[in-house]
Order: sequence, then structure tokens, then C-alpha cells
Amino acid sequence: MRLRVLQSFSGAIGSFHEGQVFEIQDLNVAQNLINSGYAVEVESCPTCGSTIDK
Repeated sequence: MRLRVLQSFSGAIGSFHEGQVFEIQDLNVAQNLINSGYAVEVESCPTCGSTIDK
């Protein structure tokens, strides 16, 4: 799953800054970040290739 950071945070998985996009394998951690408002899931736009919010 790819996530984009909405607000900077540091945790057991590392330090991330606002706007950063990263890949995460642990879906439980990813869901917690999304539910807490720290990140949003993103995907690649099929036509332009840009990263967009899912």
C-alpha cells in the first residue's frame, strides 16, 4: 500500500514528513495511520502516471 503523509510524524516505522509518499507492507499500521489522520492512501493515475489520493 502506498501512503502520502498528511502531517509529519515519527514512530516505530521511522520519521516521515508532510507530503512524503512511501510504501508500507503492514496493512494494520497503514490503517491506523489513515484512521488517525496522519496519512492517506494513494495510487498512480492510470492516464497521467501522477500520484493521486485514492
